[in-house]
Amino acid sequence: MAVGRLPAAVQSWLATLYRLSGPLHGLLNRPQLPAALFIGAQRSGTTFLQGLLAAHPGVRFGRRLERNDGRWRFHPEPHFFDRFYHRGPRWYQSCFPRAVWERENPWLFCDKTPKYLCDPLVPARVRRLLPSAKFLVLLREPVERAYSHHRRRCRVHGLDLSFDQAMRLELASWQAGTATLFAEDRLTGRPAWLWKNPLTRGLYAYQLERWFAILRASNS
Repeated sequence: MAVGRLPAAVQSWLATLYRLSGPLHGLLNRPQLPAALFIGAQRSGTTFLQGLLAAHPGVRFGRRLERNDGRWRFHPEPHFFDRFYHRGPRWYQSCFPRAVWERENPWLFCDKTPKYLCDPLVPARVRRLLPSAKFLVLLREPVERAYSHHRRRCRVHGLDLSFDQAMRLELASWQAGTATLFAEDRLTGRPAWLWKNPLTRGLYAYQLERWFAILRASNS
């Protein structure tokens, strides 16, 4: 049963338990962190692959509980290293529950968050907490990926903008100079162009180089 279909009182009780997951974690669960991360790219088949692997009895994916439109629901992407890093490792562990009565290490735990690939702050954070983790990256032809990204953005945000218009606006921002290109998002402090624009999400070489640098440092 989906969390959102439960009575309001039960939803509130579950939400309270989830917020107290730090203190309860040591009593009901063993500390658990993922051994593999699906880091991107967005709109490149990561959700489809997650569905295939989740059917395997030896694989579990992390998820977080969030309130949306007045209802509590499980979201299949933890977003710890980009959006919820301030909540700390204990909260991250709560996204991968394993009860104390379950035998030791029966599953491969995975974090599927495609935005990790394009966020410049994520690689160093992953290296500090998960130095031995494996990374999986799915890439898609950049123009097709950008078009899929654009269509989803229009659908979710109600934008009435053609793909050609959106790309022209984005290219114009590039030509305006580096001050616009590397403008930082006021809330996150990250370069906003990297994770908001469909076209720049396809600059795989630039994004992967940061991850390769982390891997080289971890193996040195």
